[in-house]
Order: sequence, then C-alpha cells, then structure tokens
Amino acid sequence: MLYVLKAIYAFILPPGCFVIALAVAGFIFISGKRRGAGITFFAAAALLYLASISAVSDVALRSLEGRYPFPASVAGADSVVVLTGGSISDTPNAFGEGNLGGASLGRFVEAGLLASRTGLPVIISGGQVYESSGNEGMLAVRLLAELGLAADSMLLEDRSRNTKENAANSAALLRERALSKPLLVTSAFHIPRAMKFFRAQGIEPIPYPVDYRLNPKRNSIRGAQPFAPSADALLSLAIAMKEYLGMLQ
Repeated sequence: MLYVLKAIYAFILPPGCFVIALAVAGFIFISGKRRGAGITFFAAAALLYLASISAVSDVALRSLEGRYPFPASVAGADSVVVLTGGSISDTPNAFGEGNLGGASLGRFVEAGLLASRTGLPVIISGGQVYESSGNEGMLAVRLLAELGLAADSMLLEDRSRNTKENAANSAALLRERALSKPLLVTSAFHIPRAMKFFRAQGIEPIPYPVDYRLNPKRNSIRGAQPFAPSADALLSLAIAMKEYLGMLQ
C-alpha cells in the first residue's frame, strides 16, 4: 500500500500532474480532429515525463558525480579550498541571521572536519550572487567559527559570483601565501566544472567531492520507482544540465 500511495502521489503532484494534463490535452485535440496540436501536446507530455524521472536524471548526474573518486589520502595537500553553493539571508538560526543552503552546508561541514583533522588552512570562496541570498562566504566563516574553527586558520574570498571567479580569486589567494596543492571541496556534481576552472588558473588541486546526491553503489534501474515522475528528478536533471552548460564557458 505504501508504494501504491507513492505511485499515486507521483501523478497527483507536480510535475506528474502536468504530464497527465498535457497527455489529456493531446487526446482531446486528436479526438477533435486537430492532429497537429494533439501531437504537440503528446510530445510535450513525453518530454516532461522523461525529464522528470530518475531513470534519466540519474544517468546525467552520475556522469558528473562519478568522474572524480574520493581521495584515498590527503597527503601532500597544503590547504583546503571550499566553494560556497548558495545561502538565504535574514533567516533565523541559533547564532544570528542567514543560513547556508543544503549544498553549501554539506561542503562546509566536511571542510570543517578536514581542517580540524589536518590543521590545514581553509580558503572559503564565495560572495553574494543575489540580493536575497546574503554573502555566502561571510556566512560560512561564521558557521565554521561557531563549530570551533580558529579564525586565524580561515581565509575569506567573498567576491566570487560563479565557479570561474571562484577559481581565479582562490588561485590569487593561494599564490599570495605560497600554497599550491589545495584540497578542492565542493559537491560531487560540481567537481568536474570546478577542476576545469582551477586548472585553467594553473592550479592542480586534489579533488575532494562531497554532498553526493546519488548512491554510487546502486546505479542500476530496478523496479517502478525510477520511472515515476518527481520534482527531485527534474531538479537533478536541471543541476546536471547547468554543470555541462557551465563547462562551456
């Protein structure tokens, strides 16, 4: 019964309900002898359906998350560079206002653990992209300080608005301090794009993927769930498409 209910929800909630609506519209138009319009609606329904199932989105996202394996060792690293990934300003929390988004939070929890275990300096890269997002770098510094990381172990670069600027500004900061082999901490899906731009700056970081969205040990399509439309799958496909488009810069 649990799985039956989940299947029903998949077609009642967006985007499933929109797939149904487009298919019904296609049927109505074809029944009314408007074949061209009907085919258009059916095609739109099929496209939306394919874009919103994990059987498709997981393939796109896995091609990014699996490109760089988690490092077996951090030996040889002289610093940690962690990239921000979104925040929301003016939202309450235990130590003020403003919160890092889910992707950012996963990155900085791991960066904090790395810093405490290795003693390496942490370079935080990310600024304010939108008026409502707040300054991501400053929020990250505050979070790490509240978690116990010493202020003198953090270096803040809070002017970057995208990954290309992250790489350029972080590279300048690394060179100023004679650092050349950073651990690059960011979401697994974001690592390929980040590595491309850091290499363009003459920096060869050690990729340190975190914030995985897929189980790396379960990559086969089984059962009906991968074929049920969901907003999560649509978001995963959008994330993957954004990364590939971003690498064209």
